[in-house]
Amino acid sequence: MYSCFFVTHGELGEMLVSTANMILKEDADDRVKIFSVDYSMLPDMQKIQKNVEIAIDLEIKKSRKVILFTDIFGGSPSNLAFTFSKRANVDVLAGVNLPMVLSAFERRDRDEPFEKTISAILKSGKGNIVSAKQLMEKDL
Repeated sequence: MYSCFFVTHGELGEMLVSTANMILKEDADDRVKIFSVDYSMLPDMQKIQKNVEIAIDLEIKKSRKVILFTDIFGGSPSNLAFTFSKRANVDVLAGVNLPMVLSAFERRDRDEPFEKTISAILKSGKGNIVSAKQLMEKDL
């Protein structure tokens, strides 16, 4: 079992979670945490990082693994999240999109290796990035 944390710019994390919950017809539970970051918060980054660390520690104590989703690789939210990437039972996935969130939420209670879960979530995200024009030309 694992928890999903969203460390994103502005309200993106909140919107992704809200949309995924609407599609899956479920409500976010205590395994979903959202940490919003914007430029006005840059002076408070250490405080936000500490809040994320405390939340991760609480999930680990509950024997849950943690997936940190970020939006832009190299942006402030991902830089903050990446500070936790070497911790056991934690992974950071940058470039989050809705298919990744749906895949993660659908898999939360599966009894499968964490690495398999991560691979499936990444595959879902990458597999849903397409060009309609290229798809149509491929079919011709």
